Amino acid sequence: MRGGRIVAALLAALTASLLVWQIVRTSAVDALIGRNPYAAALVAPNDPAVKIALARTEFALQGGRVSPSSQAAAEAALGGAPLASDPFLLAGVAAIAAGDRSKGERLLTEARRRNPRSRTAHLLLLDAYLRDDRVEDAAAGIATLTRLLPQAGTVLVPELGRMVRDPRTGAGLIDILGRDPAMQQAVLAHLATQGADPALILKIAAAGPRRAPSAQAAAWQRPLLDRLVEKGDVVRAYGLWRGFTGLGGAADEKAVYDGRFQGLPGEPPFNWQLAAGSAGVAERTKRSELQVEYYGRDRADLASQLLILRPGRYRMRFGANGDAPGEGSKLAWTLACRTGSAPLFTMPVTNINSASRVLAREFTVPASGCGAQWLRLTGAPDEFPTAQSVTISDVRIEPGSGG
Repeated sequence: MRGGRIVAALLAALTASLLVWQIVRTSAVDALIGRNPYAAALVAPNDPAVKIALARTEFALQGGRVSPSSQAAAEAALGGAPLASDPFLLAGVAAIAAGDRSKGERLLTEARRRNPRSRTAHLLLLDAYLRDDRVEDAAAGIATLTRLLPQAGTVLVPELGRMVRDPRTGAGLIDILGRDPAMQQAVLAHLATQGADPALILKIAAAGPRRAPSAQAAAWQRPLLDRLVEKGDVVRAYGLWRGFTGLGGAADEKAVYDGRFQGLPGEPPFNWQLAAGSAGVAERTKRSELQVEYYGRDRADLASQLLILRPGRYRMRFGANGDAPGEGSKLAWTLACRTGSAPLFTMPVTNINSASRVLAREFTVPASGCGAQWLRLTGAPDEFPTAQSVTISDVRIEPGSGG
């Protein structure tokens, strides 16, 4: 009798240890599937979830391509994981790649039904809708993705940027974005910072009702203008800037804009770019002046603006007062051709005290190689740095003698 109890106890202990091992093994597999499905496959090579995870990983690593053996393994695993969505997603992609778009969409729809939060399934169906010019279905898909992805900018916006560049999906998406101002502005900002074709950016921006200038619009307009300027298409950039700013009309010449520092509308580079950093600060005042504090330690462009002056003779003038003796560190206005390095002139802002002064300087814009010019107020350090404080007012550039 005692021996029977010992055998029973051993069997119970063995059963318990096997149960514990099974629990530990299952937990380990579940933990590894998300982090490293290849490691999970070493522990449980026949686990249906592992087979599906391996195929999903291959899909992600190879840009949507899955080997026939991996896909077959994932589909066979449905018997052990009947609610899985990934085998349908993989089969849907394969069907579309093989030219059977109708079957592919049915499979993707089933994948989405099984896992309503699968952003991959939603994105693939969105692509399918746009390719078939099903604008309303695509619009509903974008709305769903926006709800699914609180941080839409990290996933959805780049994907929409890719789709809108694709001739097969772009036209329908442009129409959809025209109905959604927030998403439209986000996609425009993404495209502008990624160096997309300016014509495409402007086409997207023109979709939908005309809207007033906004901070969101500046997020894409500024990089677009900067890119055109870098390419040398300054006149076109200026024309667009006038349109963005609400000035209207065409113009191929531009002197100083907002020279009285009233805070007129418009972004750089054709309006003032003002510094606000460790080297110094420049900001407009309520009295329509520019208050400049240069700390004297590092070289800095404290205020800058891009001009388009025709060849000829000009005169620059401005008012100044404050505490800028120019000893130890110095402030100076410079004007240089956009594509050149040597300045057309340098006008020191020195010997400035509390008594207001008007400073002026004549200069010449050469007949060639100087289609646009950078006007900059620059701070330059010296061996013994000293702070400079100046208030600038009424900056003008007008025709000079013989101009």
